[in-house]
Order: sequence, then structure tokens, then C-alpha cells
Amino acid sequence: MHPTPQKLRNGHSAFVPRCPAYKAYFRLTPDNRVRVFFIKRNLPAEVIQLHFGKGLFEMPFALELPPIVLLKLGLESFKIISGLYPIQEDLEFISVDF
Repeated sequence: MHPTPQKLRNGHSAFVPRCPAYKAYFRLTPDNRVRVFFIKRNLPAEVIQLHFGKGLFEMPFALELPPIVLLKLGLESFKIISGLYPIQEDLEFISVDF
């Protein structure tokens, strides 16, 4: 996690941990699910173990895909529901279907 400054109500700043970001690719599957591919060589081993090590990816909150991603996928809307999602893994990628 990387600390980022955040303004508090009293006007002071505090450093709050923020989740790191990693490049991912999105694809629409034949059954209209969104598949997210993570490039394994770009992920630190501890990130792979923490987020994918049990064979499941936890999505702790619901998320609407941003308009630019929807446009690229040819969708009008798509909401990822919070929950546990099985992962698929090969030599190059870890993928999750939502």
C-alpha cells in the first residue's frame, strides 16, 4: 500500500494507505461475463498470494464499470457484485470472470 495525503475535517492532512494499482485487461466472454486478466509477471509474489493464493478473488464491494470500459466492451452497463470469484491461472495470466 502507498500512503496518500487526505484532508481531514479539521483541515489537517493525514496519510492514508491506498491500494496499489496493477494493469489489467478486460474481455467479454461468450456468456456475457466480464473477464479480467492480470499479467502475472507484473504482480509481486505477495500480491498474488494475498489476492489469488486461495484460488478465489474477493471483491469486497460492488463496482460499476467505468464508461470507457463499457464502451470498449460494447456494453451499456455492468455491475460487479461483491463476493468471492474463482480464478483461472496459466503461465502468463491470472483471470477472474465477473
